[in-house]
Amino acid sequence: MALTTDGDLGNRLTTNVVLSQSELVEVVALDEVPQLRHLDRRRRVILKIDAEGYDLQVLRGAEKTIQHHQPVIVVETWGDGSVYSWLRERDYRAFSCDRVTGTLTLLRV
Repeated sequence: MALTTDGDLGNRLTTNVVLSQSELVEVVALDEVPQLRHLDRRRRVILKIDAEGYDLQVLRGAEKTIQHHQPVIVVETWGDGSVYSWLRERDYRAFSCDRVTGTLTLLRV
């Protein structure tokens, strides 16, 4: 997997693409990051995910962290039902955010 800064692709995780510029990056599950184990449970934790189609994999790699801290989760996804299902199975509610007004609408998925 590579993170590219190629002008046409923007900053995206890519696979099987020939890149003019690339940099190899280590992919680590959030549950394996030691600093996250020591967060203060009395404080609200926010987990923001924008993983260019790998959102479900990020959630799966953070399962223990999510279970322990019950964070607010902000995911930029394009209607991927598997992400909604994963969150619903863990008693999360999904909202859509209007890009212009910032209004939140509860999704019934």
